[in-house]
Amino acid sequence: FHTPVLEPAKQALREKFECIPFHTPKIPVAVNVTGKLLSQEEDLKCLLAEQVVKPVRFREDLTALLEAGADDIVTDEDVFEIYTSPNALGAVRDALEAQKIKVLSAEIDMIHANYITPTSEHAETITKLIDALDSSDDVQNIFHNAILPEDEE
Repeated sequence: FHTPVLEPAKQALREKFECIPFHTPKIPVAVNVTGKLLSQEEDLKCLLAEQVVKPVRFREDLTALLEAGADDIVTDEDVFEIYTSPNALGAVRDALEAQKIKVLSAEIDMIHANYITPTSEHAETITKLIDALDSSDDVQNIFHNAILPEDEE
């Protein structure tokens, strides 16, 4: 795949696509041969055939996100988790939206660099503190880096 050797297959695909009615996509379509989202002016049939002989440009999309401030990108099927510093969150979200990529969630969360496993006595004290904080109406989120017995599943 993605090699000029398949030029005859590209031509055959173009001919087959001419017999198939295509409609304007209702969701953004990432174009492998350009590394961008499909614009209204581009011919989808032609681009689909081109991807057989042209390299995939997935890296360009990810590079744009990294340049906007993303620190890490984790994929899970058709969902991407993008990690960034709190200061770069807005720029990364804006870069995604500029590419017409739907953002399911953009929020700041604490991710610990390391975790601790407290003694059973300390784990009990930490659990009591978390429960007390959790019962307060003034506390919105509780973050900790302790691996507690109920967390070990």
